[in-house]
Amino acid sequence: MSQKLNQLLEEQKNQYISKTKKSYEMQKISEKYMPGGSTRTTQWMEPYPFYADNAHGSIMTDIDGNNYLDFMINATSLILGHSSEEVKNVLNTQIQKGTAYSAPTDGQAKLAKLIIDRTRSMETLRFTNSGTEATMMAIMAARAYTQKHKIAKFEGGYHGTHDHVSISVSPKAEDLKESTHPGILQYPGQPESLLNDVIVLPFNDIEKSKDLINAHREDLACLIMEPVISGLGY
Repeated sequence: MSQKLNQLLEEQKNQYISKTKKSYEMQKISEKYMPGGSTRTTQWMEPYPFYADNAHGSIMTDIDGNNYLDFMINATSLILGHSSEEVKNVLNTQIQKGTAYSAPTDGQAKLAKLIIDRTRSMETLRFTNSGTEATMMAIMAARAYTQKHKIAKFEGGYHGTHDHVSISVSPKAEDLKESTHPGILQYPGQPESLLNDVIVLPFNDIEKSKDLINAHREDLACLIMEPVISGLGY
């Protein structure tokens, strides 16, 4: 990295620190009670994350009063923006009925039908609490259907934080060798044996990816991928 770029990054970092003093204090408090100060790994950023106070439309405001143009929108889940009046009205109506039940509701059946009617390739669906849970269950279903145990994923692809997809998500440059190198574990605590079941495909190399898929086709249950990889340089 050039000296000029390092200088610019340091200036931006210092500017951020000077404007987010309350967030810094809140981060110190959070770290006393939660590992890393958060329960969502993706919320972490250097030198520390800002703490949100409120959000409306596409603008998020932190506890220091700084405004941010939000391109994330809670990982794209808030497609109508923050604090949508229509969404709030529906939520207020539901809250009067109750907040959560250990029983199915007519709303989930209606939503499932709406989604499937709009998605030609979808036959049935299952709602989950997170993307991690969704990909974990999808892989389990593929293994059950095919009676095979290996999966393939692309280097740099992010599919949640369960063991079998937390491989070669953001490997360090010095760890990369040939494009057919074994996968690299993402977190401490993952067993090396996982690497026997996960085939890492080189991103943007169609021929070598084909070769790897063909080499393991007898044991391959599925290939999981992002149509557009979002984690690289994230």
